[in-house]
Amino acid sequence: MPRAQIPEIDQFQTNRILERTQTTKSLRGKSSNDTIGLLSEMNLDFCKTMNKIIFDKHLDAKGNNLITGQLAMPPKKPKKETPYLGMITIPPFNLPKALSKINKNSIQGKSEVVIAQQEIRKECNEIAQQDIYNVNFTKTQSVNDFRKVQESSILRMSFQLRETWINKLRDIIKINFAEKEDADGIKRKQWFNLSETNRDAYDISKLKRFLV
Repeated sequence: MPRAQIPEIDQFQTNRILERTQTTKSLRGKSSNDTIGLLSEMNLDFCKTMNKIIFDKHLDAKGNNLITGQLAMPPKKPKKETPYLGMITIPPFNLPKALSKINKNSIQGKSEVVIAQQEIRKECNEIAQQDIYNVNFTKTQSVNDFRKVQESSILRMSFQLRETWINKLRDIIKINFAEKEDADGIKRKQWFNLSETNRDAYDISKLKRFLV
C-alpha cells in the first residue's frame, strides 16, 4: 500500500506514545535513539491504515467507476475483534505442577548433571579426534615393521581407553555427584546417590538413568 502524501503521526501523538510506553521494563530509561525504529514501524502502519481507509471510502462511494478497466477486487476479510489489552492472552497454566513433572521425569534438573555432561562430552571429543592406526610415515617400511607399528598404536589407544579415559569419566561423576554440605554444614540429599547399596532403589534412581 503506497503512503505518498499521507501525514505521519504528529508530535503530540508521538510524545503521548513515548510517555506511556517508556513506563515498561523493556523501554524504561532508553534514549530517543532506541525508539526511532519502533516509531518508524508505527508510522508505516499508520500510513498504510489511513491509505486503506481513504481507498475503501472512495471505493464504496464510486464503486467500479473509481478505477478504469476491468479489475476484480478480492473479497473483504472479516474484521477481527480488537483486543482489550495489547498483549497475547495466555490460558491458565499450572507452572509449579509442570516444573515438578519435568523434574521428576528428567535428569536435566540439576546444574551438576549439565556440568558433568559437558565435561564428559569434552573427554569423548578428545578421544574421537585421536587415531587408532598410525598413518604418519616418513619412509617405506617392510610388512612386518608396518604390522608392529600398527599393533603398538592399537595397544596404546586400547590402554588409553581402558585406563586413562574411563578413570577420567569416573572422576567427573564422583566429583560432580559427591555428597555436599550446605551453608549450615548439613549434608543435603542428593538426587544421584553414589553410595546407594539397594539394587531396587538404584534401578529406579536417576543415577542409573544418567549412566545409561
